Amino acid sequence: MSKSIYEEAKEIIINSILPRESDKQNKLKVIKALEKAQKQEKLLELYKELSKLKDDVIHSVFFDTDYEHLSVKKEKIEERIKELENDKKILD
Repeated sequence: MSKSIYEEAKEIIINSILPRESDKQNKLKVIKALEKAQKQEKLLELYKELSKLKDDVIHSVFFDTDYEHLSVKKEKIEERIKELENDKKILD
């Protein structure tokens, strides 16, 4: 699996920029901002997935097909969203 842009940016900051800089607070702020952006991107992807899934459920109901598997998938996505949103240390 390739590294995300956030992981690459953190690696660059830690390996090249950080050793030369003396202000540790600013370094930590940049790293925290990258982690927050990464988490927000994950949340966005989950919300997109949930939205598409809800469309699939509506389609299944309309065409009277089995949508139980979609309901289970929906619950899993909502649980992952809740976990990310409750992780206050990065979002705040």
